[in-house]
Amino acid sequence: MATLCPIPQPPTFPFLGNITLVDLEVPLRSFFLLAEQYGEVYHLVLGGSEIVLHANFISIARQVSNDALYRKSFSRSLREGRLLAGDGLFTVDSDEPNWEIAHRILMPAFSEVRSMFPEMRDICSQMLLKWERFGTQLTFDPSDDYTRLTFDALALCSMSYRFNSFYERDMPDFTRRMSDFLTMSSRSGYRPAFAKLIPMYYKKEDQKNFKDAQHMTEVARKTIKQRREQPTEKPDLLNLMLEGKDPKTGAQLTEENIIFNLLTFLIAGHETTSGLLTFTTYYLLKNSACLQKSREELDEKLGPAEPTVDDLGKLLYLTAVLHELLRLWPTVPARSIVPKQDVELVGGDGDPSNPNKQTICDQEGPDYLPAHRYCASRPTCLGRRRRSLPS
Repeated sequence: MATLCPIPQPPTFPFLGNITLVDLEVPLRSFFLLAEQYGEVYHLVLGGSEIVLHANFISIARQVSNDALYRKSFSRSLREGRLLAGDGLFTVDSDEPNWEIAHRILMPAFSEVRSMFPEMRDICSQMLLKWERFGTQLTFDPSDDYTRLTFDALALCSMSYRFNSFYERDMPDFTRRMSDFLTMSSRSGYRPAFAKLIPMYYKKEDQKNFKDAQHMTEVARKTIKQRREQPTEKPDLLNLMLEGKDPKTGAQLTEENIIFNLLTFLIAGHETTSGLLTFTTYYLLKNSACLQKSREELDEKLGPAEPTVDDLGKLLYLTAVLHELLRLWPTVPARSIVPKQDVELVGGDGDPSNPNKQTICDQEGPDYLPAHRYCASRPTCLGRRRRSLPS
C-alpha cells in the first residue's frame, strides 16, 4: 500500500512565514533550491497565504494539469497586475463573462499569426542594423534590445503602433514604466500579511505603480481614439476588438476591456519572448559547438536571401535549441491553480499502482494541508520530448 505523507515545510518565522527564504530578485532560484532540499512537493507560507510548490518533476506536473480536478487561481502578484490589465485575457478569471467573449472574438486572429511576419521582420531588421553599426569593438548587453525588439513588434502587430525604440538612446517611457510595473507587482506579491496594517510603509511604491498604470492606460486609450478617427482596413488585433462581435452572443468588447487586452498583449508577450532570446543567446555563447551548428543551419537553409515565414519550418536545429532553452529556463516558469476538492498527489513516478511510491495527501485534517493554492513551478513537460543541446 502507498503511504500517505504530510507535505514538508521549511521552518517559518513569526509574521513572515517563509518569505525570508525567497530571493525577491530571482524567486525561481529559491524555489529550485528548496526543491532540492525538501523534495518534489513542499509547503510554504508567503505573504500570509499558504501555498504548495512543486518543482522540476514531470509526474507531479502531469497530475495537477487536470482541468477536471484543478482550476485557475490568481497569485498575489497576478492580482496586482489587474491594476493595469483588469479583466484582460491574462488576468481575467475563467468565470468572468469577458473571458469567453474576448476569447471567441480574438481566436481567429491568433490563427493568422503567420500574416504578421513582415512586421516582425521589419523590427528585427532595425535591431540587426543597430548591432551591425556597433562594429566589433563595442561590448553591449543584448537583453535591453531584445526588450525593444519584442515590445515594438507586439505593438506593431497588435495595433499598428510604432514605439520606434531603436531610434532612441534610452528605453521609451512606456516600456520603462511597464518594466517597473511588472517588477513591482511581482515583489508586492511577497509582502508579509501584516503589511496591510501599515500601508504607509509601501505608499511610495504603490503610488508609483498607480501612476505608471495610469500613464500606460492613457496611451492605450489615445491609440484607440486615433484608430477610430483614422480607421484602417488592416486586420490587426485592435481592429478585430473594435469591430468584432462574439459569434455566440453578438456582444462586442467595451472600450475598457479593449484597453485591458491591448496592455495584456504587450505585458504577456514582450517579456516572455525577450527572456527566451536572452537565455538562448547566453547558452549559445557558452556552447560554441551549438552556436556554430546554428550558424551553419542558417547559412544552408536561408543563405543570403531575406527570410520568409515558410523558412522557419526548415530550421530544425534552431527550433530544438529554443525548445531546450524552454526546458532549462522556461520564460513562463509558474502557474497558479487551486484544487476543486481534496486530492492526493502521487510521488515518485506518479503511478498510483506502484506500492513503493508515496502518496502526498491534500486533505482536511491536523497533519495535512487544506485545499489551498498550488503553484506549478518549472513545468519540465515543456521540454521532455525535445532534442537536448549536445554537451
